[in-house]
Amino acid sequence: MANANDWYVEATGRATLTPLLKGFKKEDVIPVRNPDLVLMDDTEYWRAVHLPEWNLVADIADFSAFTKPEWNLKLMAELAPDFPYAASLSTSKRLVFLEEGTSRLAWALMIDKTDGGTTYRYPPQLILIDRGQSKKLKDEDIIFKNVLGERFQSQLVGPRCIETELLFHLPRSRRLIEFYSPFVEEASAISGLGN
Repeated sequence: MANANDWYVEATGRATLTPLLKGFKKEDVIPVRNPDLVLMDDTEYWRAVHLPEWNLVADIADFSAFTKPEWNLKLMAELAPDFPYAASLSTSKRLVFLEEGTSRLAWALMIDKTDGGTTYRYPPQLILIDRGQSKKLKDEDIIFKNVLGERFQSQLVGPRCIETELLFHLPRSRRLIEFYSPFVEEASAISGLGN
């Protein structure tokens, strides 16, 4: 956990479009064993042995970055201009960014909070939809969702975390599109869903 925390802080250093994270370096703690626990179960001891270097602080002023669409729209426009915002498909709980092109089937990135949560979920979901769709995107309209890897909820504490997530997941999504494209083309040809 300590390594993951410190690597995450280090990774945010690649971001340049958002304010710096708030936090402070942790002071060293002397590990103290609990004699009533076996070594393996002494969680407090191990946390002191493997103390993260940084303690991130969430600023309440940054919370709107995860509940309102503005930071998502701004960062996607900067980092993924090839996936413009599709207002006609989006809702206040589901932001859809449709890959440019003319083919009937289109890749899209979806950032949503449709699971009942109040915050947008990361990473963006890579989905395949019918480009000709003109109504708000519903789950049943999604032809395919990326199946490589599990969807997870990130630990976000500021807009810089959103940018960091996008810097990692946008190139990954583009590589997945390259991987999936031959399969989609073959299925489209067989089903008649091509151009």
